Formats: sequence, C-alpha cells, structure tokens
Amino acid sequence: MRRALSCGLDISIGEPEAVKTVEEIRDDIIRKASVNEAFRADLLSDPKAAIEKELGVTIPEGFKIGVHQDNLMSINLVLPPAELSEADLSAVVAGAGSMLDLANAWNSLNQNS
Repeated sequence: MRRALSCGLDISIGEPEAVKTVEEIRDDIIRKASVNEAFRADLLSDPKAAIEKELGVTIPEGFKIGVHQDNLMSINLVLPPAELSEADLSAVVAGAGSMLDLANAWNSLNQNS
C-alpha cells in the first residue's frame, strides 16, 4: 500500500514480516541440509556459523547449537532443559516462540546458573 504524507513524501507500507517459530526455522534448516550437501557439511562441522550465515543473524555468545545425524544404528532424542519455566516450555513445545524467545530463555537460564 502506498500512502502520501502531508509533507508530500510518498511512502510504501508493506505487510509486516511474519516471525517464524523455532520449529519453522528448524524445518527450513533441515530441508536445506537435505538437498544441499555443502550446507549439510557446514552444519555438521560448525552449526552456529552455518546457521548465522544462512539466516544472516548473529547468535548470542554462549548459545550452543548441536547438530546430530541419525543413522541406522542410532537416533537422537532432544530433551528440554528441566530448568525452563512452564511458560517457556509451553511456548517451545507449541512452537509459539521465535528464535529470539528461545535465545532469551536460554540466556536467562544461563544467568541463573
């Protein structure tokens, strides 16, 4: 939508970008890793750097990202930290939190340790 301001300037007002949930971001990363071998290799060797490059973001210092590859003889289970509050846990499980929400929860958890 375009809108003319009283001072005569013409500006464009677009739709706000939707914030992706942690699950949507994770699914996008997994999808790309399944079709792009170079990205997959980067993700396995240095997950934080690969994700920062892919998403164009800076992940906070101390925020760790683990990437594990299942095979025929092993699977990986991901358990949430026991110290998360019920509200944080519900947001993560429901997919309501953004990567920033997860980072904030992680950072507050680490500050209390």
